Amino acid sequence: MNENTVAKLNELYHLYEKSKLADNSYANEYSVLSDIVSRIGIEKGYVIDVAASDGLTQSCTLGFFGRKDWSGLAVEMDPNKFYKLSFLYSDFPNAKLARTRVTPYNIQSLLEGYETPKNITLLNLDIDSYDLFVIEAMLKSDYKPMIISMEINEKIPPGIFFTVNYDDEHYWQQDHFFGCSIEAAAMTVRPYGYILYKLE
Repeated sequence: MNENTVAKLNELYHLYEKSKLADNSYANEYSVLSDIVSRIGIEKGYVIDVAASDGLTQSCTLGFFGRKDWSGLAVEMDPNKFYKLSFLYSDFPNAKLARTRVTPYNIQSLLEGYETPKNITLLNLDIDSYDLFVIEAMLKSDYKPMIISMEINEKIPPGIFFTVNYDDEHYWQQDHFFGCSIEAAAMTVRPYGYILYKLE
């Protein structure tokens, strides 16, 4: 084996070892979501992770994919991250994986193509840009997650409606111009029967 192959195998091994930790999420989101699921009394369900990254780093859904009676779909467009995701999730027979970019215009066909149930248990959305338009397109297409975990832009204070508009050329530039405000997220999902439960 050449040095490059050994380095890749080492990276995958360390990724696998880290995946055994109880909570790999950024701000304790997995523990919060797990507590909500437990309180509601959900023992099996369907999870969707849009922009799943490598399936481990800052993941709040890894623990659900690893549960015996859970299934779901993890979506990631970056080929490098998807390579790691597919390695790590090969242990989960009920996990479907998609390497594609998600937009408000393809989310419905993507979910239909993977035979996703309309009554999703948990949706995690973390595109770092036009997330608000994707969740709205899902809800308009009658996909009704029981629980929505969605990244918001924490720099925008409550009371201000802010969102990055959909633009086919837009990609997150590693800056603070991303996503939407907590106000925009709450106002967009409220007409579909959702309430803001917690900001983590």
